[in-house]
Amino acid sequence: MHRVETLAAMGRTARRAGVLLLGWLIPGSAHWVLGRRIQALIVFVTVHFMFFYGLFMGSPLHRFDPEAPVRSTLEKAAQMGNGLAYWLALWWVPQMETWPDSPLRRLAERSNFGQGDIVHAWAEKGYTFAISSGLLNILLVLKVYDRMFRPQPTASDPETPSDVA
Repeated sequence: MHRVETLAAMGRTARRAGVLLLGWLIPGSAHWVLGRRIQALIVFVTVHFMFFYGLFMGSPLHRFDPEAPVRSTLEKAAQMGNGLAYWLALWWVPQMETWPDSPLRRLAERSNFGQGDIVHAWAEKGYTFAISSGLLNILLVLKVYDRMFRPQPTASDPETPSDVA
């Protein structure tokens, strides 16, 4: 009987880890799985808007820079917090060269999408948007983690603070 309980606990932990991974890959999806639909939609729209708006404002997609290894690693990790959106943008930026007359390419060239060349005054703000969106998604995944693994308060424990937001 003890072995069955252990296997069941391992299964619950694996499902929870899967929900957290899904929440990182697709911002808001962990909230959706937990039944918080409105919050999931708000998270999805906010994180993606911030990331892509930052790239359209001229923020670079960060790659490793041997001149500043710690800073570039932290910047890349923060942008990777956007999950699949980061990988999509990382694929899309080099692909723009192969689309000669695409309206998307013209838009991306006009906005300096993901290139990181400081040609506009607002490129630094775009950098802040692109970094902050990944950090926001990581914080929201940690919030889901807290919600899933926190022990549930009992009625006999009145000192437990209530769940806020």
